Amino acid sequence: MKKTKQDPHVSQKATTSEHRHTLQPTQYLTPHQQKSVGFICYWLPLFLYAGAIVLVSSLSTPKVHFEAMAQAYLSISGRFFLQLNDKIVHLIEYAILGLLTYRAIRFSWGSQLGAFSAFITIIAVGLFGCTDEFHQWFIPLRKVEILDLMADIAGGFIGIALWEWGRTLPAIREIEEQIPLKLQLIRGLATSKKKTPAPSLPDTSLKD
Repeated sequence: MKKTKQDPHVSQKATTSEHRHTLQPTQYLTPHQQKSVGFICYWLPLFLYAGAIVLVSSLSTPKVHFEAMAQAYLSISGRFFLQLNDKIVHLIEYAILGLLTYRAIRFSWGSQLGAFSAFITIIAVGLFGCTDEFHQWFIPLRKVEILDLMADIAGGFIGIALWEWGRTLPAIREIEEQIPLKLQLIRGLATSKKKTPAPSLPDTSLKD
């Protein structure tokens, strides 16, 4: 009994057909829904994290609160949070903020801004740090320190450097490259679907 060789072109077409079939549930997304996907993936984490910073800054003694939560929910005893240097906390806190800000700006306007994405990120992080320090002026037991603001800006630089380093890792680079590509594919499918005229229905009305 002879074995028939499988045509590689046929196999490739089948794979492509399968891939398109998996995208079928999302190919009818409206442009508004596509923007929502980008917002959820890039901007929503940034806004949530920035809100968390404002919430923590509203506490008079945030280290005491974190220490109590660690003991209550994680059964961590000791004075870990109370012994943390305030400048180190600002550095880590704003490094994460800088990373998320740089990531969102690169996604939305990276092709237009290019290298200026990092500059815009530092400006945004610095302005947010200024508003955060101004906000602490009105919080009991809190005070404004220029060294805290310098630590915030330094954290922004660290966040940008961490993201650029993270993009050199194959796993992170692949994820970040696939997200906009899939969004573009969905946009193209939705546009082609919109341009395709709907089939006309036969006239079933009774004629005199």
